[in-house]
Amino acid sequence: MLTKVIYIDIDRKSYPMTFSLACLKHMDSIQMIASKVQKNQSISDSAEVIARMLSAMITSGCYYCNEMHLTNYKNSPAENGKIKPLSEEKILHFIPADEQSLKYVVQKIQLCVNVSNAKSINAVNSVNSKKKKKKR
Repeated sequence: MLTKVIYIDIDRKSYPMTFSLACLKHMDSIQMIASKVQKNQSISDSAEVIARMLSAMITSGCYYCNEMHLTNYKNSPAENGKIKPLSEEKILHFIPADEQSLKYVVQKIQLCVNVSNAKSINAVNSVNSKKKKKKR
């Protein structure tokens, strides 16, 4: 199973995000916010829910990247070879309160969920294939 990592830019750093089991408990709230984004409604009243979901995804992404030694990339926030996740409180302080910034975050969250749920199909030739090879 391959975990797919999405990166979000916060304060000139690129933080990894993954959608893991730890993020599932926030899904109902984030789906409600995503529907508001699609309807072009205000989501500023949902800042805490957005920060909570983003924090869970960044924490999950940091844990994955640290364990898989994937910490050396452009604009990585790694210090001493480890990426430290942003807390929910720091996210609330670092993300601007304007609608455009909040929509950017929600779109990244949706992308992370969608990429995680995408099925990877690899076609391989079977050793026991009935198809005969042609001789030239």
